[in-house]
Amino acid sequence: MKQFIVLGLGRFGSAVATTLIELGHEVLGVDNDEEIVNALKDKITQAVQADITEERVLTELGVKNFDAAIVSIGTDLETSILVTMMLKEMGLKYIIAKAQNN
Repeated sequence: MKQFIVLGLGRFGSAVATTLIELGHEVLGVDNDEEIVNALKDKITQAVQADITEERVLTELGVKNFDAAIVSIGTDLETSILVTMMLKEMGLKYIIAKAQNN
């Protein structure tokens, strides 16, 4: 069993998080939208509401203790890049990022 952190729980992030749970992994899901977090809190290991653009928050979440991070912020390309860079600087070994730019 591996431990994953999914940052951004929109359609893609939610689907990834629930699929990882179905495969027997532990998942911490993080989003800034309270409704989304509440909808997933009983479907994944843990769901929290937080602003992942703050390095302090990522540190408090213990991101470097996870086997991998999935960055699924969506259409905000700049934020996706920022969070991915912070994760890399924090020493996370595996980072998967999905981004869109319209």
